[in-house]
Amino acid sequence: MTSILARTAAAAGAATITATLFASPAAADATVPPAPKAAAGAAVVRAAMPSQAAGVPKFRVETNSQTTIVTVTVNGHVVGRGEWDDPSNQVIARDYARDGAYIQAEVEGPRASTKGHQAPYTAKERGAFREDIPITLSACYMGNGYKICSLPYRVYS
Repeated sequence: MTSILARTAAAAGAATITATLFASPAAADATVPPAPKAAAGAAVVRAAMPSQAAGVPKFRVETNSQTTIVTVTVNGHVVGRGEWDDPSNQVIARDYARDGAYIQAEVEGPRASTKGHQAPYTAKERGAFREDIPITLSACYMGNGYKICSLPYRVYS
């Protein structure tokens, strides 16, 4: 029989769920920062968000015939974007906030990440894809010990 945690993770589309058991609730409170709640359109991949984090990220997708943009907001403020640019076969990560987190945009293969750079910063990576094949794009809000990603969105090369 599948556990409730595994069924919940599968239903949410989460790639990995990390769970830790404690002998008492007091021990859990003393050692683990609060885990974020997955916002609509998000999958918590690894939850250990630090207590100083501003809030839970939310994701919004916009698309036209050549570009797909996943906007990342925290507490109503745009902190970054993950983008797919079809004409150039580029995945793009944009970080706008100096909040200690970074943005990573992922497609099947290349990843663009703003890790290690001070915001505002834009990172770009090219991919070699055959034309008109479906691939997926995710934008991730990441930091020291946490990674919260949007659900994957279908894009075309």
